[in-house]
Amino acid sequence: MNVFVSLAEVFAKAGLAVLISDDRYFGESEGSPRQEISLWQQIGLSTCITYAGILPNIVRDSIGVWGISYGGVHALVWLLVLQVRE
Repeated sequence: MNVFVSLAEVFAKAGLAVLISDDRYFGESEGSPRQEISLWQQIGLSTCITYAGILPNIVRDSIGVWGISYGGVHALVWLLVLQVRE
């Protein structure tokens, strides 16, 4: 089982809503070139957060971001962007 799915199940059992995102060209996502890092990954994260914010039963002001390895860097950058916007 994918590590992301395993961790999502742990979070869900703790009562959290979970949305898994797989960056373009990484992991199980399709496309090439593989393992390419780009600004579009940050935009993809922004799109995921926006989507989560319009789902029913989701408290928009309580959305958190979490990642493993490079995904963790994305989470930190996104949090910094939020601090600048507020």
